[in-house]
Order: sequence, then structure tokens, then C-alpha cells
Amino acid sequence: ATSDALRMLFGHHLDTLVFDVMDALECKRVVAGEVLFRQGAEGDCLFIVDEGRFDATVSRPGGDGAAMKVCEYGPGSVFGERALVSREPRTAT
Repeated sequence: ATSDALRMLFGHHLDTLVFDVMDALECKRVVAGEVLFRQGAEGDCLFIVDEGRFDATVSRPGGDGAAMKVCEYGPGSVFGERALVSREPRTAT
């Protein structure tokens, strides 16, 4: 499965890569309603939800400025990775 594919790609370096990622993690506590990042911002990190729920919203260019909820993330979810990997601006708030 996924771990087999990773082992094929990275071989004996996989364990080192996993520990490097774990070392780079930091805990960020947020309060209800706090915005983690805004649509269009630079993406320099991703988030892993430990507890609680997070909404992703999108504002359409040329629209009335109203944000539309496009996704909800809960425990175990990962978000923000697209901008981190692609180096493109965030696609949602």
C-alpha cells in the first residue's frame, strides 16, 4: 500500500525522513473562529487536526465577497498541503 510505495521511492531513507518530519512538527492551539491562513496567502506550512473542527471557505473573484464553505476538517485531517507543495498561493481561507 502507501508505505510500500514510500519504501520503494525512498528505500532505507524513509525512517530518517519520517523522523525529520516529526522533528519539524509544532503544536499550535487555536480558539474558535481564529483564521489560520487566508486565501491568496503564501503557503509555508500544513496543518494536522488533533481535535476540533476547521472550515475551509472560498471567496470567488468578482463575486459579492461572501465566503462559501467548501470543506470541513476534523481529527486526523490534513490541510494546507497543496500550497506548501505547489508553492502557489492558498486556495481557501
